[in-house]
Amino acid sequence: MYPDEIGSTPTGAYAAPAPAPAPAAAPFPAPVSPEPQYAPPQYGSVPYAPPQYGPVNTGTPANPLGDAQGFSLAGMVLGIISIPLGSSLVFGILGLVFSIMGEKRTPAGAENNYAKTGKVCSIIGLSLGILIWVLVIVLYIGLFAALFANIRSTGGSSSLY
Repeated sequence: MYPDEIGSTPTGAYAAPAPAPAPAAAPFPAPVSPEPQYAPPQYGSVPYAPPQYGPVNTGTPANPLGDAQGFSLAGMVLGIISIPLGSSLVFGILGLVFSIMGEKRTPAGAENNYAKTGKVCSIIGLSLGILIWVLVIVLYIGLFAALFANIRSTGGSSSLY
C-alpha cells in the first residue's frame, strides 16, 4: 500500500512524530467553600420594610434637605435672576419668599446653603431695584421740572432747544 492512498497509515519518512509525553499534573489545593456573606432570610420574614404613609422626612444622606430643596433652589435661582434684572422687583420679592420658605422647611441639623444664597442675592437684587426706581423717579422729576421751567421762561413754548 502506498502512503498516498486514502485510509492508509504513512510509513517511513512520512510517518508522524511520536506525541510528546503529557506533563505531570500539578497538585491543586482542595476547593474551600466561602463563608456566607450574609445571613439567609428567616422563614416567614419580610425582605423589605412596608411603605410608610403620611408626612415623612425625605431627607437622606444624598439629599439632607428633603422637601426644602425645591423651595431653596427656586429662591436661589430667582435671587440670582433679580440681580441683572434689578428694575423688576418681582424676582427679588419671590426669591426672598421662596428662600425663607426653604429655610423654614430645612430639617434640624442640616445646612441649607441654597436658601442662604437665595436670600443674599434677593436682597442685593431688591436693593438694586429700589435704587434704580428711586433714580428713575428723581430723573423724571428733574426732567419735568426743567421742562416746566423752560416753558415758563419762554412764554409757553414747549421746545427745549
